[in-house]
Parts: sequence; structure tokens; C-alpha cells
Amino acid sequence: MANSIKKFPHDKIKALPSYPFEISPEDTSRVSKFEDGTTQGLKIKTRSRAVYSVNYNDITYEDFRIIYSFLKDEVNFGASSFLWINPITNETQEVRLLKIKKAINTSINYWSINFEVGEI
Repeated sequence: MANSIKKFPHDKIKALPSYPFEISPEDTSRVSKFEDGTTQGLKIKTRSRAVYSVNYNDITYEDFRIIYSFLKDEVNFGASSFLWINPITNETQEVRLLKIKKAINTSINYWSINFEVGEI
């Protein structure tokens, strides 16, 4: 039986992502410079995939534990893709975890986590 794709646990946490919400598009071009100083640009891919920087600031330990456990144990960091709801567009996208940038205990029982996901 094939494994079904996992879903980010939006429905299990009370916290919403914090702002700012960063989007970095993938550069799909190549620019070559010639001896005479001219340049030529080429498109090398048909689709520019986005990288999203997601922040959850000052969330409860319970919400932090759910998010962190999902990213670390369920999708094994970047090993598996998962379905994630973009908080700006409300569209469901298939993404892969690129990195957990930081996980910080900000005060007693409150945490912040920042991670990057990339479109598949």
C-alpha cells in the first residue's frame, strides 16, 4: 500500500503564523557575459518554485511540540513532502521542509519556531 502524503497539522494547533511572511522565488535564469562585455540571458527552467519562510512566534509549548514533532518525526525534516496551507492565499500546496532556522524558548511555556518550506 502506498503511503499517503501527510498534512501539516493546521487543525491541531491554535496558533497562526506570524508576520512578516517571506516569499523568495527561485531564479530560473542564467546570464552569461561575453568577452566584448555583452550579456545573454536564458530561461533554464519552466517554473519558478517559491521558498516560504514561516514564523510562529510566542506560541504555547503544546503548539510548538505539535509543529516541531511533525517536522522532525513525521516528515523527517526534508525526507518527505507534505501538504501545507499557504496562509496568504489559503491554497493547499505540496512542499518540502528545507530547514528549521531556529526554535527558541522565548519565555516560560512559550516558544517561537522559524522554518523554510519549498514548493515541489
